Amino acid sequence: MTFTETYGNIFENVKNDTIYAHCIAQDDNYGAGIAPIFVKFFKIKYLLTQALNESIKQKKSGNTGFCIMIKNTGNLITKNYTYNKPTYLSLQNALIDLKNQMLYNNYTKLAMPHIGCGLDGLSWGKVRQMIMDIFEDTNIDVTIINR
Repeated sequence: MTFTETYGNIFENVKNDTIYAHCIAQDDNYGAGIAPIFVKFFKIKYLLTQALNESIKQKKSGNTGFCIMIKNTGNLITKNYTYNKPTYLSLQNALIDLKNQMLYNNYTKLAMPHIGCGLDGLSWGKVRQMIMDIFEDTNIDVTIINR
């Protein structure tokens, strides 16, 4: 694993071989933060709605801490409702699921903002270490892009 932190716009120079991750709620509501920008930019609203509905049918409703991969996005489900706050455990579980899906599909590049640390209020120091611990035994290049 390589771990890089940089400043810039995560939506500039988007590459097809890179997974772009962000956190969302299971309620399929993208009203604030970076989530509505992700959904609009990557044009995944319809597919994400279908996937979230399917996750509820599969009894994942109320089970936060998983990832839905659509196109080249990793949609980390870290809370049930937009107005909730994620926990470090739900973020950790979602990141582990993301890692496993990336390894299974042979993706080696991951880009994300300071996930869970904007409106969700988690500490970047703790989240940063969590990301490093989860991806340390992989060949995945992790790039954190901060505004």
